[in-house]
Amino acid sequence: MGSLQTQKCTHRLIHKNIILLKINEGETIEAGDVLQMHDAHLKLSKGEPFAVLLDATTHFTVTTEARTMIAGSFRGQLVASAFVLNSLATRLTGNFFIRFHKPVNPTRLFNDEKKAFDWLRAQMDKKVLAEG
Repeated sequence: MGSLQTQKCTHRLIHKNIILLKINEGETIEAGDVLQMHDAHLKLSKGEPFAVLLDATTHFTVTTEARTMIAGSFRGQLVASAFVLNSLATRLTGNFFIRFHKPVNPTRLFNDEKKAFDWLRAQMDKKVLAEG
């Protein structure tokens, strides 16, 4: 499996086209960072559709413009996103993102990384069956 480091994040392929995204502590993610992340994900997935498991256990912020891009962009490439959380504050932020920005791809919040990973695998399997 491969991994890539961008200025603010680490991206690691943890399963066929499932990418673990870890944002560095204290970072502010802006629109340009979202594009860098997407490019990294396309490289790791070799241009195939992919899913993202976001480790949201570090403290970081995301600008409104970046949140809008994450929610509405990359249709057909990003299959699903799972956010792994460890605090009530992060859960509230994640719920706000889902309710307000309404991501075009399935997006769920989890307290457990294995459950998040299993859900992403199921989403990828659905994608393969739908195309098959």
